[in-house]
Amino acid sequence: MPRILFFPFFGPSRRADKRVVEVRLDFADDPGSGFPGRPEDIRRKLLGAGILAEGEAFPLLPLPEQRMEWYASLLAQTALLLQRKNGHRVDYVDVSCDSEKKRCIALVEHEHSEVGMAAVKIAVGIFTGNMHNPAQQYRVFCGFARERALPFETAAIIRAARQRNIPCMQLEREPLTGKMSFAFRVRRNGLLSLGHGTGTRILDGTFYLDRADDQLKALLRNADQRAAFIRETGFPLLQDEVRENGASSLFHLLVVNGRVTALADAAGSSRQLAENVHEQFIECVRTISRKLAFPPLVVTLRATDISLPMAQADAAVVDFEIAPDLYELLSPCDGEPGLLDAVAGDLVEGLFPDAARAQIPVVAVTGTNGKTTTTHMLNCILQSAGYRSGLVNTDGIFLDNKPVSHGDASAFIGHARVLGSKLVDAAVLEAHHRGMAIRGFAFQHCNVAICLNVTEEHLAEGEIETIEEMVEIKRSLLERAQDGAVLNADDPHCLSMIPFMTASRTGLYSSTRNRDELAEHGTGQDLFCVVEQHDGEDHVVLYNGGQRQVLLAVSAMPCTFGGAARFNLENALAAMMAGYLLGVSTTHLCTAMESFRMGFEHTPGRLNLYHDLPYSAVMDFAHNPDGLARLAEFTSGLDVEGRRLLLIACAGDRTDGTIAEMARVAAGKFDHYVCRSYPNTRGRAPQEVPGILQAALMAAGVAETAIDVVPHAGKAIERILDMADASDLVVLPSSRKEFQTLHQRFVATQSALKQDARA
Repeated sequence: MPRILFFPFFGPSRRADKRVVEVRLDFADDPGSGFPGRPEDIRRKLLGAGILAEGEAFPLLPLPEQRMEWYASLLAQTALLLQRKNGHRVDYVDVSCDSEKKRCIALVEHEHSEVGMAAVKIAVGIFTGNMHNPAQQYRVFCGFARERALPFETAAIIRAARQRNIPCMQLEREPLTGKMSFAFRVRRNGLLSLGHGTGTRILDGTFYLDRADDQLKALLRNADQRAAFIRETGFPLLQDEVRENGASSLFHLLVVNGRVTALADAAGSSRQLAENVHEQFIECVRTISRKLAFPPLVVTLRATDISLPMAQADAAVVDFEIAPDLYELLSPCDGEPGLLDAVAGDLVEGLFPDAARAQIPVVAVTGTNGKTTTTHMLNCILQSAGYRSGLVNTDGIFLDNKPVSHGDASAFIGHARVLGSKLVDAAVLEAHHRGMAIRGFAFQHCNVAICLNVTEEHLAEGEIETIEEMVEIKRSLLERAQDGAVLNADDPHCLSMIPFMTASRTGLYSSTRNRDELAEHGTGQDLFCVVEQHDGEDHVVLYNGGQRQVLLAVSAMPCTFGGAARFNLENALAAMMAGYLLGVSTTHLCTAMESFRMGFEHTPGRLNLYHDLPYSAVMDFAHNPDGLARLAEFTSGLDVEGRRLLLIACAGDRTDGTIAEMARVAAGKFDHYVCRSYPNTRGRAPQEVPGILQAALMAAGVAETAIDVVPHAGKAIERILDMADASDLVVLPSSRKEFQTLHQRFVATQSALKQDARA
C-alpha cells in the first residue's frame, strides 16, 4: 500500500492554473499492493456507499496504462466524482508519475479546499478499505459539501470577471475565511473581492457591499420601507389600489448596469423573456435604480400588457428587490441558456467600465537570500515615483508605508491582504518558497517578477528534495509575470529559467559581468543592468535595445556601503531593473536608491550597523551558508582596528552538512567565534548545533582557543558582547525575534553614553 499525502492549493500554483488538491502517492516495491485490481472493484464500492447509481458511467476519463498512474488517476477521479455529486463544479484531474522514485502526483480540482480535502480522504478510505461504514461517511460529506457549494450566480460572476481579466478572490474560501467580517450579509458563499488595490470592489451575491449605505440595507430587508420609497417616486403601488382585473400578469424587470431585462411569468413556474416593453416601464425601473445609486435590482409589476403605457396597462408595482438572486430569477427562462452569464457580464462591466482600472502594478520577488531587502528597495522606488504602494515581506505588511502587521507574511494571506486593500495603487510582494510550494498564489498574474538566487537552503527529504525542484518552484513565480522577468545572471540556476520565461521582456543583471557576456545567454532581448566604470568609478548602467544609460555611481547608493556590500548592490540592480520594467523613470530610480539606507527603521535585521557603542556591531539575518559568506565578505571589507568577532548559529532543522557548511564559509574570516543555538532549537538538543559548528571550524583550521561554545542563545550574546573592546567589530547574525531586543539595547546604550558624555 502506498504512503499517501495530500494538501490543497488555495490559488493557481506551480502545478496548475486551477485550484487543486495535490495527492502524493509513494509506492512500495509492489505498486499495486493494497489497491483494487480493476475499476469495477471501485465501482462496486461506490454503488454500495450510495455514491454511484446503477447504470451511471465511471470512470469518466480514460485510465493510463502505467500501473501507478492507473491507480492515481482512478483515485483522483473518485475524489472529483464525490464533489460533482454535491454541486461543486469541478472537472480537472491530472496525474504525473516518476517511475524512478516510484511516486505519482495526482491533482484534483476543488471549488472549496476543505471539501476537496474531504473528498480525497473519502476516496483514499474507499480505495484502502480503511474507512468504516463508507455510506454513513458519504452522507456526512454530502451535507458538508452542499453547505459550501458556490451559488450559480456567484460562479457566473467569477466567469465574467475572469473573461475580462479582472482579479477575483473568494472571501469565504480558505485561507481567507474570517479574515474580513461583515455584520450585514446577503448570500451564503457569495462573498467576492473583485479587482486589486484602489480598484477593489466587494460583492455579496449581487449586493455591492462596499457601497452599501444604511438606506440601501434597510430597503433590502424592509418591505414597508420599499413601499414608501415607491410612493415617493410617484409610481402606482399595487397595495394602495383595488384591482379586480384578472387579466393582468406578473412581470419582473431586472436592471443591471442600466440594461433592463424583462421577464414574464408563464405557465407553472416557468418564465419567458418579454418583448416590446413600453418605455414607461423601462423608465420606471431605471428611475428606481438611479435614485438608489444604480444597484442591481428587479422590479415586480402587474400589468395587462407590458407593451402599453403603464396607465393603459393598468400597471402597478408589487415590490422591488435589491441584490436579486440572478439564478433564481433567470433559471426558469426556458431556451435562454446564456442569459445568466450575459447578465453577470453586465454586472461586472458596471463595476469596471474600464477593466484596466481593476488592476494595479504588481511586482513579486523570490530567491533564497535578499528578498526582504529587495522588496524594501522596490517599495522605496514606487513611493519615489508617486505610488501609494503596499508591501508584504518577512518584516510584515505595510500599506502606503504604514505598518499594519508585523512578522513574516510573505505567502498567500499576506499577498491577498495587500492586493485587496483600497489604500494602495501598487503592490510589492515577497514570495517565500514554501508558500509557493504548498499554498499557491493569491494572484493569477503579476506585472514583473524577480528571482535573485537559488541555493540548496530548505531542501529536505519528503518535501523539496532537489535543487532542481527548488528552481522549478521559484521559476513558477516568474512564469506568471506578464510585462517583465528579472534574473540574476551571476546565478546559474536563475539563468536556467530563461527558456521558460513568457513575459514580454526578460532582463538580466550582474555586478561582475559586462553586457557582452550577458548577451551570450540568448534572452533575445537587449535588456541588461550592469556595473561599469564611468568617470573613474563604478556606476550602475542600464542597456535597453542598444541604448546605454548611466544611472548613478555605486558610491552614491548608501545601501552598498561604497560598494563593500556587493550583495546589496546586486539587490539594488534587481530592484532598479524591475522598477524600470514597471515604467518608473530613471530619475525616480536614482532618487530612490540615493535615499535608501540599511537602517533598522527600513530594513530591520538586514545589515544594520551600530557605532558609538563600547564596540561596533553589525546585526544581520544571515541564516544560511550563502548569506553568511556574503556577510563575511562585507565585514572583511570594513576598516576594523581591532578584532572581528562572530556569533554563529544555524537553524536546528537544517542538515548536519548545512550546519557544518555555515562554519566552513566563516572559517578564517573572523578572529573569534561564539557558537550557539538559536532561541528555537527546532527539535535539537541546545548543545547539538554549536557542537557541529565547533567541530567544523576546527576541521577548517580555526584554533580551539578562538572558539567559545555557549549553547544558550541569550548567554551567547552576552558572552560575545562582554569580550568586545572599543576597537572590535561584533558581527551578530540573529533570528527575527532577537532583532528588536538587540536594536533597543544598542539604542539605549548609545543614549546612555551620550548623556554621560554631556555630563
